[in-house]
Order: sequence, then C-alpha cells, then structure tokens
Amino acid sequence: MIVNNMGSFQRQQYGTQAVGAQYYLALLTGNIGKAGTGICDAGGVTQMAKFGSAFPPPPNKPKKVAPIPTAKLGEYVLAGKPNKINFWYTQTCGIVGQWPNANKVIEAVKSVPFFVVAESVMTPTARYADILLPATTVFEYDSVMAGARNHYIQLIEKAVEPQGEAKPDYWIMGQLAKRMGFGEAFNIPVEQMIKNVLKPSGITYEQIKKGPVCPVKGPWIPFKDGIFKTPNGKANFYCEPWAAKGFLPVVTYLQVDESPKGNPELAQKYPLQAIQRKVIRNIHTSFQDNEWINQLFEDEPTVLMHTKDAEARGIKQGDKVVVFNDRGEHPTIAVVNDNIRPGVVCLENGWWMGQFGFNSSSVLTNDTVQILGTGTSICSTLVNVRKA
Repeated sequence: MIVNNMGSFQRQQYGTQAVGAQYYLALLTGNIGKAGTGICDAGGVTQMAKFGSAFPPPPNKPKKVAPIPTAKLGEYVLAGKPNKINFWYTQTCGIVGQWPNANKVIEAVKSVPFFVVAESVMTPTARYADILLPATTVFEYDSVMAGARNHYIQLIEKAVEPQGEAKPDYWIMGQLAKRMGFGEAFNIPVEQMIKNVLKPSGITYEQIKKGPVCPVKGPWIPFKDGIFKTPNGKANFYCEPWAAKGFLPVVTYLQVDESPKGNPELAQKYPLQAIQRKVIRNIHTSFQDNEWINQLFEDEPTVLMHTKDAEARGIKQGDKVVVFNDRGEHPTIAVVNDNIRPGVVCLENGWWMGQFGFNSSSVLTNDTVQILGTGTSICSTLVNVRKA
C-alpha cells in the first residue's frame, strides 16, 4: 500500500511528479485494483457515493469569480488580484500563521477595510477581526460527516448546548442571507439540510440515526479488476491534462526552483532546505490553546538540524536559535542529531503567531503555487539558522 496523500510530496513545488511516480510504480508492478494493494489517496466515502448540497442551488447560475491560489493569498489580496477586496469573511480557517508567507498574509488582512471572523476561540486570525462572531464548536450542533477521510457516512450529534452567545455557522449564514433579501433559501431545519446532503447517495437520515453507514457492501477495492474512470477504461501513463498545460505528459524529474540546485545564488544566503513536520500536540493550528495539552507538551517550537550543520554555526543541542530568510524570522530551539540529512532542517507546523513569545514557522515558507497540483510549496523553502 502506498500512502501518498499525507506526505510532504503534496507540499513541494513539483510534488505532483513524485506522486505520479508512485502511481507508475503501483501500475507497473500490478499492485492496484485488487485486495491488499493499491494507492491510498484518502478519497474516502466521496468515491463511493454522490452527495448533495445542504441548500438548494440558486435559480440563476452565478457568474464565475476568478480564484485566488491558496499559496498566494497574501500577495493577491495586497495587489487587488483578481479583484480588490473590501470585505473579507472567514470561518473554520486559521489563515494567520498557517498559510504560506505568513507576514504577507497579515499585511493583506490589515489592508482589507472590513475583516469579519467567525470563531470559537481567540485564534491569531480572530485577533485581527473588525467584528468577531462567536461560532459553535462541532460538539454544539447536529451535522453529517461524509468526507474524504473515511468510508462511512455518519450523523454528528450535538453533545452539549452552545456556550454563551455562540451560534452554528449555518445559522450565521442564514441570518446574513435574511438581511440580504434571500433568507428563505437558508431557512431550513438542520435535519432537512442533512437529508439534502444524503439524497443523491440513496442513504436515509433514519439509517444514519442508527449508526455509521458504508455505501458499499463488502470490501472496497478502488479500480477493482483494473477498471479505471478514463475514456478507455484503462490506466494511462500519458497524462493529457499535463500536456494541455505544456508539460511533458509523462512523469519526469523537475528541479524545484527554491533549492540549492534550483537557485544557487539564493542558496549562498540561505543554504539549508527547510521542510515542515506535524507535531503531536496539535492538528495544523487546532488545539494550540488547549490548557491540558500545554501542560503535557513543550511550550516552545523546535528545529531539527544535522550535527554538521549545527557545528558549522556554533549551535549546540537546546540552544535558542533563529531560522530566517527574506520573508521573516522564526525563533525556536535547536534539536541537534544525525536523524536528518545534512543541508536540511525540519520545522514544526502549526504554532500560533505570538504564542509563548514565538511565532509560526509559516513566516518563512515559500508561497510558490504548485504548477500542476495548484497546492502550496511550503517544503520548497530555503533558510539559514543563527544563534539567538
């Protein structure tokens, strides 16, 4: 089994090529389409059944709005690309400190005249809000889970009543819609919203009330018997969408731009390749303010360095150091050993801006957009390290 969805390949400038090579490997060795093999793409239950929208679509198809690439959020908003933003509403999202090139994202947030945040805790993003709306946590309202992380559809049942003045996001959206003159489209009981989501799947609300439901019976084998969802029903090594974008339509090696070999001049200033890792104390930026977790785990981020790189900079285990490049500076603590390659440092992802006197390692990260995958390139980042 090849598990590629959760690795750093998805956060490299040309990570798509690396993932493509993994698919080639599975196909060439026959390790796909049968039990005990395959590619784990975390497609989840959305591969097995279709799902609808909680709300009916508008009668007239809305005009398309040009998107902003996630990696370029700060740059595009500051430049008014593709449109100048005067009002910004954000929910369920830690854009300050999690998005690449965090200092530029903060500039962008400050530049928007009216910034509204719906949140359940006072996150770094919430601190920049002109208006902060108290939103419920997932434990305070009924909902349905039918996502990309598991093979079951299940009811999310309210465990406790909403605290204080907190309201569910769908309630807030409904109130905004009401004030804008189309509230009737959103004035739907939550039970009906769930039924609307379930309707295309053929699974009923009554079924999931009894417990989680898998849309298929028996073992689930993606691409069973070598049947693929392509025009010819076969797996194609030749990728036509790549060719349409002007790329070689088969997997090849492409040199990452922000790397010692890709940009030797920049590497003179910043010779270390920085990658990011998850830590056990949080999920992205979630749970960073949990008091119990803060009692159990360290209250300072670390950077993992190879012994040779540390010695060359006079850095020892436990030293306070600063990881830096032209985008920003990240104070942290050095962990020195031989568990990482020379020339590479590993940063911790998810620390809140300003927490315990530190900031997020995202102040350093590359905001290049993945050309084929359109994701971020945060693990294609050059830095240097000095003693604090």
